[in-house]
Amino acid sequence: GAPDKVAASLSRDRRVGSVSYRYPDCVVTADYNANLRGGVVFNMAYRAQFERATLIFDFSQKQPLALWADGKQGFPKLSPVNAYAEEIRYFADRVRRGQPPEQLTPKEARDSVALALCERKAAESGRWLKVK
Repeated sequence: GAPDKVAASLSRDRRVGSVSYRYPDCVVTADYNANLRGGVVFNMAYRAQFERATLIFDFSQKQPLALWADGKQGFPKLSPVNAYAEEIRYFADRVRRGQPPEQLTPKEARDSVALALCERKAAESGRWLKVK
């Protein structure tokens, strides 16, 4: 769901940034950097911390998903399907059939754009802003 508030920072060239989302019981932070040098290729990574476990996803690793629980590390199997390609396939199929998308509705897309605009305003103001 949508966060209560958002704070963000952004470099002058808009190629490096950070955003924090405040929810009633936690804060979620995301960073990005489009200025990496030396031939660094695209990577996506995240860490999710739960009450009794931590999940780490790092696209650059041979086994990208690791689950830590009770002091032990496991590697849950991931589908070999490319999620980005599947997303494009899904939308292209909907367009061919003349059907509206069910997995990402126009309302959800509108809400995502509104949140991105709130992030930009937060970066410009340097303050936490309430998400409407």
